[in-house]
Amino acid sequence: MADELKAESLDLSSLRIPRDEGPRRGRRGVLVFSAAIAMLGAAGIVWVLLRGGTRAAVVQTDFVRLVGAGATSAVLSAGGYILPDRKADVSSKVYGRLEWIGVDAGSKVKAGDVLARLANAGEAGRVDEAKAALAEAERELDRMKRLVEAGVETR
Repeated sequence: MADELKAESLDLSSLRIPRDEGPRRGRRGVLVFSAAIAMLGAAGIVWVLLRGGTRAAVVQTDFVRLVGAGATSAVLSAGGYILPDRKADVSSKVYGRLEWIGVDAGSKVKAGDVLARLANAGEAGRVDEAKAALAEAERELDRMKRLVEAGVETR
């Protein structure tokens, strides 16, 4: 009996997919779908037209009056930007931290005006070291000149 079940389960020729059965779509479904799309389109057109496609613009009118020098109630207000005729970029030859700024944005300056000062504590220390080294070298030169003149040291 187990052999019969195996043989029956191996026989796949009895398995078929019925293709002729199933729901048929006819013209009726297509017509209903087309009518629904047409009604949605018509409703959209009506909504756009009723929503305000033909509203008139509101215009405010007033009279022009001559205003003299004594009339202080008239004020002219205008917005915008003021741009300079010329622009100058300022930079230094060395890098450093700003210690002091002597001008503001938009200030008028002349050639030779000090605009800013860089922090120079490190450089000032190096200058003092160089001056001290120069003084020491001058003292050593004077000492060697005296020794050569005295004949203690060779030229």
